[in-house]
Amino acid sequence: MHLEVQGASTISTCAADIGPWMGLTKRLGAADWFTAKVSAAGVVAPVFALCTAKGRTGKMMKSMDEDAATSSSSTYYDQQLELLSLYKDLCSDDTPMVRRAAAKHLGSILAAAGWSHRDFCAATLPALCHDEQDSVRQLAVAALANAGKSFGKHPQWTCQFWMPIVKDGSTDMSWYVLTVIISYIYSIGRAYACNSTRQLLRWRSN
Repeated sequence: MHLEVQGASTISTCAADIGPWMGLTKRLGAADWFTAKVSAAGVVAPVFALCTAKGRTGKMMKSMDEDAATSSSSTYYDQQLELLSLYKDLCSDDTPMVRRAAAKHLGSILAAAGWSHRDFCAATLPALCHDEQDSVRQLAVAALANAGKSFGKHPQWTCQFWMPIVKDGSTDMSWYVLTVIISYIYSIGRAYACNSTRQLLRWRSN
């Protein structure tokens, strides 16, 4: 579908009401065919980012009274929670193609959700990184390098929850997963401000 390819650039620059985009994303995510769910995985991140942008705009509008601004911000936050719930379902879908698409776009979701939604990140990332399909694990591990800078401000948390994923990936039986770990280990270390490279080398030598 062209929607998955063009969705990010189209939605992120759209100034229209977010309602239709939310409706479209939820319809795709609840569809019976896996192709629609694959497309849903590709548009959740830009719709989430649009919620964030519109929430910030609402707060900055001086013409709004305080109650209206609070109500608007709450609405956008609720929509973000809906999107994360939908994406969590995609991550655990029975169809490998859907989980693969969810893993492919996971880095964008983590970057868009950020530290404030770390519980979602901690729940979805390990599940995909330990998926039975090595193609899913490969894409999920790569998402660690693209999760954004907000997690790097909390190195103790990232080292506690995400470094075990890197450790497991470094001993994965799939060469594809090992290749991703080798390719991204330095980026992961820089992104999360923890000494991941030295830790990984120590684990691999044990």
